Amino acid sequence: MFTKKNLSVEKNINLLNFKERTEYELQYLRSYIVDISEAISEKGVTLEEQMIADLDSRPNDEAVLVDLFEKEISKLKSYFHHSSIVLVYTLLESSLSHLSDEIRNFTNSKLLLQDLNDNNLIGKSIKYINLICDIDLKKEKRLYDRICEFQQLRNQIVHQNSRVKGNTPEALAKNAKALEVTFSGIKINYKSWDFHVTDNTLIKELVDVVDEFLCIAIKKVNSQIFIVEI
Repeated sequence: MFTKKNLSVEKNINLLNFKERTEYELQYLRSYIVDISEAISEKGVTLEEQMIADLDSRPNDEAVLVDLFEKEISKLKSYFHHSSIVLVYTLLESSLSHLSDEIRNFTNSKLLLQDLNDNNLIGKSIKYINLICDIDLKKEKRLYDRICEFQQLRNQIVHQNSRVKGNTPEALAKNAKALEVTFSGIKINYKSWDFHVTDNTLIKELVDVVDEFLCIAIKKVNSQIFIVEI
């Protein structure tokens, strides 16, 4: 915390514009999830109609055509669901980083976010907010722990091409089980060890978690009294 000095005043930071922008971005994400989910469902209907037409002309290939249909739909859904998880996580990173900038600009702190030694932008921003505002967002344990779990999922999507972690069959099986327990709606191919998020339930959950976490962060920072030099 800042100690009181000569020619200083106690002030609260005004985060109204930041709050409204964050709320708008989250609202946009919710609409995006619904719109794209509906588009994927429509595409699924079209593909199913094509499959039925093909079955009429190629009845002996029913098993192959049904398998191709299911794989195509699974790919469409997973592309959207995986990219959406990365997108929502990126919004959280960006919002916490911008909140740190708002705090820094308001307090004229000499400490910059990039001065902190942490490759995780969310962790770095939380650390910065704690150092400048004496607000430890990690104490929001339910939300913070879930964010960390989604971070692991996001990293496996981005850095491992949606594949289960592990270098041995035992490690792969253990980590696959952990994924299934931690996240409902994940389907794992135990031959290739890749995974697919099968519906938008996880995306909606992540948006809700991010929304609640950011609301708490904004409220706590907004209620903090800073000693600002004038």
